[in-house]
Amino acid sequence: ENQPWEFAMLQAWKKTNNSKTIGYAHSCISYWDLRKFFDDDTFLNKEFPTPDLYALNGKFAKDIFMKNKNQSSKIFLVEATRYQYLKKVKNNKKSNLKKRDNNGLINFLVICDYNFYYTKKQLEMLNSVNSFFLRDYSVTLKPHPAGIKSFYKYNHNNFQITNKPISEIIDEVDIVFLSSTTAAALEFYYLGKNIICLLDQETLNLSPLRGIKNVRFVSDEDQFAELIKNPKIFFTNTSDVKEGFFEFDEHYSRWLSLIHKNS
Repeated sequence: ENQPWEFAMLQAWKKTNNSKTIGYAHSCISYWDLRKFFDDDTFLNKEFPTPDLYALNGKFAKDIFMKNKNQSSKIFLVEATRYQYLKKVKNNKKSNLKKRDNNGLINFLVICDYNFYYTKKQLEMLNSVNSFFLRDYSVTLKPHPAGIKSFYKYNHNNFQITNKPISEIIDEVDIVFLSSTTAAALEFYYLGKNIICLLDQETLNLSPLRGIKNVRFVSDEDQFAELIKNPKIFFTNTSDVKEGFFEFDEHYSRWLSLIHKNS
């Protein structure tokens, strides 16, 4: 993520150790996440602390990261350690947007953000359509571990709450509502889930799914209400995931090869 402590660690490592370093983006690369991108001239500074190699978890991340063109020779694809479970789930995936629960309701999951600023907006949108929303949907809220205290201070009545990991609940989701800073959007997109993404009008679109045609971005309550009033019209489960989106291999052959060649 190019956090300050990572810069310090890289610089210290290179001064005291001759072995190579690998920077691994285990999650996602977002277009507007400027921590990942630098001007070409920056890399001409030999004192600028960067990894010797970059490990990316699939073609989707690589295509975005390649905007650092002069670093292309350092990029290697490796297995997506965070997302290996998705291959199994996808092979067993049920058809989407079918009313599955015992009450005939559409399963609607809200992934809350670590920044309560966005979570508050998500909850406000939910509450704004409460009168007709519950007729068709079973709503479950998943608070972010970093925002638990703020979450429980806000009104979330009438909604179920889960603290289960995404891997345990993702297969039962019909529609997911998340913020533009949530990396978990990739997991739902890969499985062809219908996605509503909160796009705040005062901040950049940091969603890893920026520019994806089948993702529904909403900025206000009216746009949100228009979508959920007509789910069968707006949501069609048409994810366009290309081969190699994530790299999968339970034996981690790419990782082993990369480490062996550079150790």
